[in-house]
Amino acid sequence: MKTTGYASLAALLLLAGAHAGEMSSANYSISWDVTDGGGGLMTSASYVLVDSVGQPSAIGASSSASYILTAGFHAAPDTDTDLVRDFLDNCSLDPNSDQFDSNSDGFGNICDADLNDDGFVDLQDLAVLRTVFLTQPGNPAWNPDADFNNDGAVDLIDASIMRVRFLQAPGPSGIAP
Repeated sequence: MKTTGYASLAALLLLAGAHAGEMSSANYSISWDVTDGGGGLMTSASYVLVDSVGQPSAIGASSSASYILTAGFHAAPDTDTDLVRDFLDNCSLDPNSDQFDSNSDGFGNICDADLNDDGFVDLQDLAVLRTVFLTQPGNPAWNPDADFNNDGAVDLIDASIMRVRFLQAPGPSGIAP
């Protein structure tokens, strides 16, 4: 069994993340593109390797007369376990599977108490929260940006979220600029 390049291939596949790549040697060439999130087929004169991109812990194996190659897809981390991978998550440390981002700034409301969008949660943001406190949709004072937990009301839960975020920047986010 020939294993030349196996370690470097495994390392490269794990580091590939969401980028395209190519790897080759005198015995084989592999090209892949995982940016579309779909599976792919990798071939050479001596083997075929089928991958299952987008499925956690998907394992593929391929063999030929001269070697066996086994590769697994390493899923990107999901630190907050909200089923949205960190690189696509608008609040990578706070669970928010709905990805609610009322002002479309790339930070989900659950980690964005920066109501005036100056990059920092401070007394100015607290003043905005006070003006919309105890409001909900239909109220002329309603501000969806202050509904941090997306429950349809600006209430004590939102005030608690601002308290935790006070004197911090929004985020972190895997998609914010």
